[in-house]
Amino acid sequence: MSEKHRQAFSHGGDVASYAHRKKTILDFSANTSPLGLPFAGCLALVSCCAGISQYPDPYCRKLISAISLREQISDTHIVCGNGATELIYAAAHAVQPRRALIVEPAFSEYRRALLITGCRESAIDSFMLTADTEFSLTEELCAELCRRLTGIDMLFVCSPSNPAGTVIPFALLERIAAACAANHVFMVVDSCFMPFVTDDIRWQRGLLHSGADIIILKAFTKFYGMAGLRLGYALCSSEQAAENIVNVLPPWNVSFAAQCAGSAVLDSRWYERRLRRLITKERQYLYENLSALGFYCVRGRANFLLCTLEPLIQTGILPPGFDLPYELLKHNILVRRCADYAGLGSTCFRIAVRRHRDNKRLIQVVKKIIAAVERVL
Repeated sequence: MSEKHRQAFSHGGDVASYAHRKKTILDFSANTSPLGLPFAGCLALVSCCAGISQYPDPYCRKLISAISLREQISDTHIVCGNGATELIYAAAHAVQPRRALIVEPAFSEYRRALLITGCRESAIDSFMLTADTEFSLTEELCAELCRRLTGIDMLFVCSPSNPAGTVIPFALLERIAAACAANHVFMVVDSCFMPFVTDDIRWQRGLLHSGADIIILKAFTKFYGMAGLRLGYALCSSEQAAENIVNVLPPWNVSFAAQCAGSAVLDSRWYERRLRRLITKERQYLYENLSALGFYCVRGRANFLLCTLEPLIQTGILPPGFDLPYELLKHNILVRRCADYAGLGSTCFRIAVRRHRDNKRLIQVVKKIIAAVERVL
């Protein structure tokens, strides 16, 4: 792979690019569980070694059965994938939309999946959320979004959103789903970060029974710390929608190891409660400390914060064009630049919520960087 190709990778978690450094990278760019893989998943990985020589179950029967029990949905409405990203591409390939709408700022793979499956750039519309509403979808904006669905074939929404972490109220999601049903729009709801907010799954039923073609994307990657195993799934509103997605997926797309670990972790209730408490507490710690330093931070509810340097630049504390992610990298701390998100600029960055010692280290380094700049200015 060429160096140019490597630099084009814009997502978080690319610590391999810094493997040449003598010190370990403290990665705040990837929004995965700071607790790591649940113990049940670790045991499952060890015990599955004997079966690695066999092909994985192409239908993920045991895994889908466990998901069906947890999500209280028929197993015929569930599709598993090599991470939720594979299912984003599969959904776009299955629908083959001529026109699409994305609620943005959003994960860039929605647009890329649409383009790869033949939807022209000019036919992909953006419904832009802004800092004026803290990147939240209000009642007024929801009404406008529903009006924009005329002539659209596919809609992508994310809740909690990436990179802002804001949650679309469930009542508004149901209104959007009803509008999608009326306009024959295939709706993709990316809820991969919802487990950090709640374990209540009742909201899903309203969407899946709205009469619209809908899939709800979920992932083991973030909440269960399984990014390296790659495992996601889609809850589909109909058997036909599930079948259409399965038909465009490659065989054996979910590894044996991922199926074993995924089946094991879904009953890790103690882990889940502990993780939510940790994220809530540490997210507030980061929000308060960064805000006190002059940053603007969005009050998201996921396991990350969207921040901007703009207030510090406007007040002259930092010079125009100041590159905080670059300065942090000098201290072996990696954060996610957000300039590639539609509607966001070079002063925006996203930081994952980690354990307290890591979050404390981040705040200490940021203070040190700002103090050094103030001395120069």
